Amino acid sequence: MRAALWPQALDEHPSAIDAFLSGQSKVIDEALVCETDRGALVGFLELRVRNYAEGTDSLAVPYVEGWYVDPEYRLQGAGALLMRHAERWALESGYAELASDTEIGNVDSIAAHRALGFEVTDKVVCFLKKIEERGMPLLFSYGTLQQQDVQLSLFGRSLRGQPDELVGFEQARFAIEDPKVVAASGKTHHAIVKFNGLKESRVKGTVFEVSDRELARADQYEPAGYKRVMALLASGKQAWVYADARFSPQSGTTSFMEE
Repeated sequence: MRAALWPQALDEHPSAIDAFLSGQSKVIDEALVCETDRGALVGFLELRVRNYAEGTDSLAVPYVEGWYVDPEYRLQGAGALLMRHAERWALESGYAELASDTEIGNVDSIAAHRALGFEVTDKVVCFLKKIEERGMPLLFSYGTLQQQDVQLSLFGRSLRGQPDELVGFEQARFAIEDPKVVAASGKTHHAIVKFNGLKESRVKGTVFEVSDRELARADQYEPAGYKRVMALLASGKQAWVYADARFSPQSGTTSFMEE
């Protein structure tokens, strides 16, 4: 009967039943079965004491996790009998409420619950999203962010990087007017790159893995005139790079033209 109610979990039923019968179950607190005079099983009900249920302020509530009657024996009182015994178990265990749920579209179950005195407390739509761990952001540096003293001052650690080349950019010099940036880097002029879109145009540097927080700190470090854009590297990776805002790609990602 468990297989009929939860066909998607066939492999889990034997171990779940064994755990309950041995007193080791963490998901079933009570299980009730209904049988005919000849001993044929026609239905079952499983209860679990939850620490929350919609519509109640109780800190612990017996919850109907599974309630099933063989189709041949429905509308003959088997379901109601199971529920009455569930209520008795709850009362004898010191509880004053019994909670349950069903799918929004299961009109037969909703009607059965209402007929037995249950009240609708809420209607919800449940969501689940598969999430995958994404890699840390990549930051390409061709200038002062490659210096260990700058990294220690800015991020509090030394970054580990790999040599790479920026594709479609050319390098120039940029005068720094912010005294804080000059003090941090020790230089009055920084390197800067300008996007030209030529595949053969390369700028050597280092690509680093950084956290989102470190990327935000790098944003604060770079002076006015620099713009962070996503760019293609010779290795095939895509990384953030600080480029001349006047010559950076309009779309925010690099595209190329033949020389």
